[in-house]
Amino acid sequence: ADYLVSLVLIAGLILWRGRRLSVSRRGLAIAILSAAYVIGVFAVGIGSQFLHLIPEGTQWLRLPILTFASLPLFLRDEETLRMFRSRWINWGTFLVTRILLWASAVTGVLILNNESAFLVLIMHFVVVFWVALWWMTGVVAQRTGEPAAAAVFAALVQGWVFATIFV
Repeated sequence: ADYLVSLVLIAGLILWRGRRLSVSRRGLAIAILSAAYVIGVFAVGIGSQFLHLIPEGTQWLRLPILTFASLPLFLRDEETLRMFRSRWINWGTFLVTRILLWASAVTGVLILNNESAFLVLIMHFVVVFWVALWWMTGVVAQRTGEPAAAAVFAALVQGWVFATIFV
């Protein structure tokens, strides 16, 4: 899981390159409330029937770190991918980037990090999670009209899921 988080952080930092983050208080509030709703209803309400999705002990400390680690990638996604007029181009570009991240993670684990071989088995679930998260982030982006608020939402939800399941 550390390998996956590192890959997401490095890919996000390379693509984002330190652009300015501007989000209104209203957009930030909508993003945080939306993330709390998704985490509360889907993760704790529905998902806890199948997996343990409530952080315990040191998982609470990892939550902000994982959220900030994934924020640059989601900022870049929202700045570039949602700017296309066609939804087909948006979805196609998103899927290509996630498949490249999937291939990089699987290849890196198989070549460099054999002790994390379980990641090879669950990476397709991570890609499905990213697709669902992309769809939910689109709803937040339409509601707020701010790419940075949608990126904060996505980073919070991914941080929660990664903190409870993977670490």
